[in-house]
Amino acid sequence: SQSSVKLDMTPEGLLINVFDRSHKPIFEPHSIKFTPYGDWVFSTLAWEISRYHGFTVELAGHTDSGNPPLRPEYGDWEISADRANAVRRKLLEHGLNPLQITKVAAFGDTVPMSGYGATNEINRRVTVLLNVQSANKKA
Repeated sequence: SQSSVKLDMTPEGLLINVFDRSHKPIFEPHSIKFTPYGDWVFSTLAWEISRYHGFTVELAGHTDSGNPPLRPEYGDWEISADRANAVRRKLLEHGLNPLQITKVAAFGDTVPMSGYGATNEINRRVTVLLNVQSANKKA
């Protein structure tokens, strides 16, 4: 499907995949700057999440493989980390409680979407995991 957002219930909680598709990008190309659409997606998501305090949020950035590094010292790992952090800042800017964010991770191109090749653009994504268990443990 060509949707920008995919929701999955996992043992850890609700996993929200937000895809950076070329026809509907959430980031400017090779950048951590949000497109107007990406800005809307994450500000809306932040507003939804901030209404509920019963879970923690884990963010992870992913890329497709086969990208030449943007600079010698800046490749898939760096951009996936920086995009996950850009999402963290956007969620906080739009009302998420900083204490709810417990992890910001980067996976580069090491975790492709199930059923897709590593070079497929569907792998360019940021995941937002809403974890109820860990929130309850902290309480």
